[in-house]
Amino acid sequence: FPNMQIIYPANSTEAEQMLAKRLDAPKGPMVILHPYEPILATEPVIGHMEPCGLSVAAEGLDGYLIGLGNTLANAWELKSRLQQSGKDFGIICIQSIKPFPEARLKELLLPGMDIVTLEESVLAGGLGTAVLETVSDADIRVRILRTGVNDAFVRPGSKLECSQEAGISVAQIYEQIVQRWPEYLETAHG
Repeated sequence: FPNMQIIYPANSTEAEQMLAKRLDAPKGPMVILHPYEPILATEPVIGHMEPCGLSVAAEGLDGYLIGLGNTLANAWELKSRLQQSGKDFGIICIQSIKPFPEARLKELLLPGMDIVTLEESVLAGGLGTAVLETVSDADIRVRILRTGVNDAFVRPGSKLECSQEAGISVAQIYEQIVQRWPEYLETAHG
């Protein structure tokens, strides 16, 4: 739909604020997405949500982990694991899927960085695709690893069970990273 907004609040506070803002000034069609899981007692740090619809939860020199609110806990765990490999990754949380915060991403993603997108949905046409299009259109030379669900059926289960079956648990994503970029493993052992 033209002018359709698609929002994925980063946490419960952002969801409350988004609903209140929307009820105060409804304009055009909007979809607000929410994960199918309990809200954690202590939600992961998201940083300041910028008006464009993203937050930089952590800065990074070597690259960024980019995900939606439902992947933030994994992003923090993965950031810690990457630090053990000598890599300094930041975390970007995307809240506005449409319109996508392209301009701000172009400012943050610098040539030579490594980018890992994290999503719990199908890869084709998802968050990773939007990031790829953004960097391609801007001709930013980065390496990107998209992680998400392949176009296959995932049996029902807990979030952890489904993530493991889909190959997107933190351990499995870390393995994908070191397979794609073997120097990460060499740095960890060197």
